[in-house]
Amino acid sequence: MNCDQMKEELLAMEAGQLDEDEAREAQIHLLNCSTCLEEQRIIKETWAVLSVLGPVPSSSDFRVRFWERASAPSLNIWRFGWQALAGFLGIWIAGVSIGFFLFWHSPYGRSALESKIQWHEARASSFLEDVYFRRDRRDRI
Repeated sequence: MNCDQMKEELLAMEAGQLDEDEAREAQIHLLNCSTCLEEQRIIKETWAVLSVLGPVPSSSDFRVRFWERASAPSLNIWRFGWQALAGFLGIWIAGVSIGFFLFWHSPYGRSALESKIQWHEARASSFLEDVYFRRDRRDRI
């Protein structure tokens, strides 16, 4: 038995749910593995603390209510189908449109965009002038 298998068996071992062969194999592993022995010690301490606390009181109809809720059909978010999708897309488009409108009419919107366009135009014209003059110089030589 390796450590991964042992970790799965430790809780069953503490609960007394292993048969004799499995329990013997687990005991042999614990004699040779300090890591798993430490895991077993932690599990024993945890069960000891939990046993001191005692059972948690619950209402008399807890089990009935639990199984009613567990067996109730779950909410299917797609039962509305295309209507839900259309509503979501409509809200998304309205939000993007309002955001674009507010940005465009803000001090950072149009003027910032226009200044960026002018900067890019200046860079492009500078680049084209450099290319033209290089070609002109090359033709002269």
